[in-house]
Amino acid sequence: LIAAALALLRVPAVSEVAVGGLLFVGLMVFSAFHGGAHVVQCTVLSRILPYGETTGFVATIGFTKLVVAACNFVVPPVLERHGVLGVQLMLLVPGAVSLLAGIWLALLADTFTVPHSRTSSVITEDVVIEETPGPCLPCSARGLFKGTGVIWLLSFWRALVMGALHSFRTIQNGLVTQYEVSLVEAGSIVGWTQTLALCILPVLGLFADCAGRRVLIVLTSWLVALGALVLAWGPGVPSLAWIGSLLSVALASLVIPVVALSLVRRNSRKALGWSFGLLESLFSLAQVVFTVAVGALREAGGYEYALVFNCACLCVGAATSVVLAATVRDVQSDA
Repeated sequence: LIAAALALLRVPAVSEVAVGGLLFVGLMVFSAFHGGAHVVQCTVLSRILPYGETTGFVATIGFTKLVVAACNFVVPPVLERHGVLGVQLMLLVPGAVSLLAGIWLALLADTFTVPHSRTSSVITEDVVIEETPGPCLPCSARGLFKGTGVIWLLSFWRALVMGALHSFRTIQNGLVTQYEVSLVEAGSIVGWTQTLALCILPVLGLFADCAGRRVLIVLTSWLVALGALVLAWGPGVPSLAWIGSLLSVALASLVIPVVALSLVRRNSRKALGWSFGLLESLFSLAQVVFTVAVGALREAGGYEYALVFNCACLCVGAATSVVLAATVRDVQSDA
């Protein structure tokens, strides 16, 4: 629909109102199905893998990053030669591949390891769990996060931390230029930290599948909160400190989604689609709210206000991670 609208822009006989309406519908459909496709993808992956979910989500996110990197190389020359219409037509190719993959998975649905409706790992609301969810959590807190409360807490933690990190990306390159580097050098530094984080991710995925994910929940949350504190301190810190802070941001941006998604099946007492949908909905809401807030704060007080806001959100997320780690059910450590 978007490609058709862009093509109709070149036809003088077609009114701008019709083109605008078609473009609006195309963007609405894309936005709606983007989140829905992610929920379906996570649900199918949880049903395919009886164990090793963390490694599975690492592979999925890693492949997604590779596709994004490929697009970063291919899109600019296509945009220069053929314009936005050429880019939209080119993006139909991965869309068609995705459609074929979806049809293939649908045909294989009856062979998935985990049945569709309920599993031994997906506990219904009326089942009483005798298993201790985690160490050192007061009984009152355990009662508060019974049932779907664990999924709500997991969703809140992911939305809070990832919303802050997503909004930070909008100011990241400009912020790095304050450390006496050019904009090109800032882009290179950010790119290298993201590449290093992507290389570390598979190792952390294997560690989580072997040793459990509670440690990663707390460690990653507090590490990125410490990095935010360093960045909020200002350009006076040593180079190694602020580069390490950028690495903590890049690593947390990859690790936290993996950990959150891989914990859903074990902690969900409703349909997996509902639980993944809740995670995605709260995260999408946080993306919008935090990005708007950071933009307004940057306009009002520059990078300082925006960094203080991000730092406060990440510190709250770090405190939440302690409660979450003690509440959440982890396959490896609870087996």
